[in-house]
Amino acid sequence: MGAEPRVPGDQRAGAGGGYAALAESVGAANGEPWLTTLSRDEARGMAVRAGLELVGQPLLEDWVEPALWQRDDVLRPSRLWAMLQARVPER
Repeated sequence: MGAEPRVPGDQRAGAGGGYAALAESVGAANGEPWLTTLSRDEARGMAVRAGLELVGQPLLEDWVEPALWQRDDVLRPSRLWAMLQARVPER
């Protein structure tokens, strides 16, 4: 299972926070408000309580090789989403 929960505003990086404010307002104006934000601990807890085995919780900056973030443009990883990877345990 994979999920990309949005992290709460106080846990977002600077650029991620600015983008999130814009994306939230555009989404809400178009009938798609962000109803849930979860900290990494909250997302992990939900998965464990559902009986899933946590595989990982990489941040966006961990999704690709670190060298790929060494760029000359303004593209940088943000802390708007945190991946949650979990699986059903073997019985």
